[in-house]
Amino acid sequence: MPSNNGGETTADNLALSCLSCNRHKGSDFATIDELTQEIVPLFNPRRLFWDEHFYYQYVKPSYFE
Repeated sequence: MPSNNGGETTADNLALSCLSCNRHKGSDFATIDELTQEIVPLFNPRRLFWDEHFYYQYVKPSYFE
């Protein structure tokens, strides 16, 4: 939880990120789902598993065609 929302400034509650990513996310820890209009938490890399939330699909770049 972000420190401005009551989270502690301890190693357990902090995560490293580049300046661009940190500024883009800000202190948000939830968002509104566009389909359901429900408040849903953002991905937390310390508590959630990447492959349960994201997938990678290779797409061949068009300049190879």
